[in-house]
Amino acid sequence: IGPGNGSGFPRYLVMDGRRTSSILKIKPKYVEISEDNVRDLAKMDGLYVTTAMRVEHLQDLRAARGALQRLVTAQNIGNVTEVADSKTFIITDFAPNVAGIYRLIKEMDAAAARSERDLVVETVQLQHGNALACATSLESLFRKPTPVMPQPSRSRTPDLSRPPASPLRIVPDTRTNTVTVRGTPEKVKEVLETLARLDAEVKARAATPARYALIVLEHADPGEVANVLMNTIQQRKEMFHGSAQPPGVSAAREAGAVLLSGTEAAVTQLESLAKQIDTRTGELKTAESTAADK
Repeated sequence: IGPGNGSGFPRYLVMDGRRTSSILKIKPKYVEISEDNVRDLAKMDGLYVTTAMRVEHLQDLRAARGALQRLVTAQNIGNVTEVADSKTFIITDFAPNVAGIYRLIKEMDAAAARSERDLVVETVQLQHGNALACATSLESLFRKPTPVMPQPSRSRTPDLSRPPASPLRIVPDTRTNTVTVRGTPEKVKEVLETLARLDAEVKARAATPARYALIVLEHADPGEVANVLMNTIQQRKEMFHGSAQPPGVSAAREAGAVLLSGTEAAVTQLESLAKQIDTRTGELKTAESTAADK
């Protein structure tokens, strides 16, 4: 770029990068693009520029960059880079492309702003469930990974007319046992309905009548058996996931027994384990006695 034979008019060097065998090294001119000069830049076909553009509302800068990158000049001449921390795009290309990308980013940012205004926030106080556990379940149900779609060919322009999906956020507060949901009214309503069912299910499990069982031992020490059963409950929590509260185990030494409490399924499993321990202890004692006699 330079003066044109003293005429005072700029002169531009225009080359077709697709037909150039050697690497074309061009130093871009920095410009501050705005609504005031974007129309003029769109007419400067041979001007190679770079600019920085900040957004306010657009959240997924990486996805936007992936779409915009398909619009720039090929052969590594044009480029779009995002700086997530400052919410800024760095755009380098010939002026008409930069002007077009500037307009697209402005429209996407405006669409994101409109989506944010449509979002609602609701906070629910749980009566029975655990806020962290319920939020984790809701995340797995509603925050599914976005499927990878086939990439369009370079000759096709990506569809940037659709506004980005409204971000859904589910935040638990263990201190107050509340769950806060942010998103579109339709999505928030769906999440809250599911949350209510989760809370009700915990209430239903808590209302399940407990079963008590006294297991009289013939050979094993009640304290040792109680310790084994409590360690089993801690190590194999998946066995007792149906219980609102962990099963209870206590040693009744004077009666030579262990006392179990909990749901029907939990007590049945612990009772079977206690009897196996007692039987095995008896077999070991018999074997030791026989060896001593010999």
